Amino acid sequence: LLNISGFLIHYRGILQHYEYILKLIAQELVNSVKRSVSVDWTKRENARAQIRVKVKRILRKYGYPPDMQARATELVLEQATVLCKEWAT
Repeated sequence: LLNISGFLIHYRGILQHYEYILKLIAQELVNSVKRSVSVDWTKRENARAQIRVKVKRILRKYGYPPDMQARATELVLEQATVLCKEWAT
């Protein structure tokens, strides 16, 4: 007989763990990208490449699935482009 409530409690714990890990990844990504942006970073491919490398390192550090890293990296760059006016000094 399957213990549904036990399974749900276990599943909820797993979800909470992954939510915590995703928060850590997001915080580290924001801090790293903020430190890396410059006034013209969106126009300089070498600056964008450096940020890509940092993002990929952070994703690997937390065990982010390799097959999803490329899309996640591009998404981080897209979001940073929108927010960069506030970050660039």
